[in-house]
Amino acid sequence: MPMMRAGTQRRVALLLRLLGGGVLVGAAIGGAAGSAFRDVPLLGASLGGLAGAAQAVILVGAILGTEIFLPRTRLGHALERAPFLVTFAIKLLVYGAVIVFVVGGKPGWRLAGVIADMMPSPDLVTAISVHVMSPTGPGMVRTFLLIGIGVLMLQMSRVVGERTLRDIVITWTAAEGRDGARPVACFFAIEQALARAAPEFEREFGTIPRLRAALHAGPVITGEVGGSRRAIVYHGDVMNTTSRIEHATRDLDRQFLVSGDALARLADLEAFAREDLGPQRLRGRAAAMHVYAVTAKPSTNGQKTI
Repeated sequence: MPMMRAGTQRRVALLLRLLGGGVLVGAAIGGAAGSAFRDVPLLGASLGGLAGAAQAVILVGAILGTEIFLPRTRLGHALERAPFLVTFAIKLLVYGAVIVFVVGGKPGWRLAGVIADMMPSPDLVTAISVHVMSPTGPGMVRTFLLIGIGVLMLQMSRVVGERTLRDIVITWTAAEGRDGARPVACFFAIEQALARAAPEFEREFGTIPRLRAALHAGPVITGEVGGSRRAIVYHGDVMNTTSRIEHATRDLDRQFLVSGDALARLADLEAFAREDLGPQRLRGRAAAMHVYAVTAKPSTNGQKTI
């Protein structure tokens, strides 16, 4: 039997994780509803948990399974090429039909009713029959919200790219990035996270990732490109200059370089040490640019302060 490709294995593993989470949530909701049967709350909770888990499997398998595997197909490619809101609206309408079938038809509760019918508890059978025929408005709204949020998150992950850390630039507006010197703090927060994960990287890959970064500021052009693998991209002289500054980290043997323009837009820099490297000639640029090497100051407890 042929082995699954690595990409397929990842998608199957993701679907199984989502199924597991859906089963837990569905069982919890169904168990809470089943425990309302006054005469047999424990049995009712057990059957309710079974019903909720069964319905969650159908919903997660049909909807999120489609979200995970459809983009690899020809239909998925055509759908993902449509504008974001159009794609999201079409999916929500189709998935809405599935929600109406599962929440309205309640196959999970009907399964629980069949099981209960085999037990010597006619009151429970009556109670489950009433539950199956009860109004489904609140449950349907709740399910629409949960599925809608899940689909939106998956759709957004395709907009920004599933491998964001590989090549998507992290950005702030000038106003958002000023307080707390957020762009600078972000770099050292990432560095700390990698340091905490270093033993795991060493154990699994035999190496530890090292960071180099550059920070610059100015106007950029933002756009969206791609079909099933979309990405948000930035264009303009600021992007080119930032790339040149990042290249300069090698020549200057510094980990993190910040342009004078960017540094002037930031506040609350007391936690960071700044080394003035003066005007530097950057590759591909005629004019020199003033740059600083920035490091995090050690705190009194031996940890870097960010």
